[in-house]
Amino acid sequence: MWRGIPMKRSRTVAALLMGGISPVLFACGEDGTEEATVYPSVEACTAEKPASDCAEAFADAREAHWAGAPRFASREACEAEMGDGACTPANGAADEGGESDTGSVFVPALVGFMIGRGLTGGYAQPVYFDRQGYARSGNSRISETPLPPRRRDETRQGGGGVAVSSGSYYRPGSGDAGKSFTVTTSGRSAGFGSTGSSRGFSGS
Repeated sequence: MWRGIPMKRSRTVAALLMGGISPVLFACGEDGTEEATVYPSVEACTAEKPASDCAEAFADAREAHWAGAPRFASREACEAEMGDGACTPANGAADEGGESDTGSVFVPALVGFMIGRGLTGGYAQPVYFDRQGYARSGNSRISETPLPPRRRDETRQGGGGVAVSSGSYYRPGSGDAGKSFTVTTSGRSAGFGSTGSSRGFSGS
């Protein structure tokens, strides 16, 4: 299982955990599921936390995404599993307006990130969605239930450098750039290690 990567400086962890609202909020239910807050953009994070800390957390999540996301030999193969318009070249060329799709390897587009405190430091976890609307990170599904579909014309480019593509299923767009959203997860599927998210994150 993909575990997330430690954030680069411990000061970021301390700063993110200060204040009345945790950067990742988990509301535990009787069935063992938890509501995890995801930031769809750096702007959504900076509405609550220092901009430099949010930018660093996003950079770590993006690095983890490029390293751990599933890879596909073609855009068509990727979109068959992730949804129309939900994939991007693995080298990030799509974000930079660089080379064409020819010969590229494709990965799901990064939709957002979760951040929190682990036993050995801070962790940043990338989030993307598959065609069915389930939240995923690395090669693991992290949500217990799918998010509802969105109409294609409601989806636009997200802010903060997050590569958000239009598609048949939920993709946070520019209208959500200043807002966090939640996914229903379990401690096992959240991808933050065998200790589970109840020990990996501060409570709410």
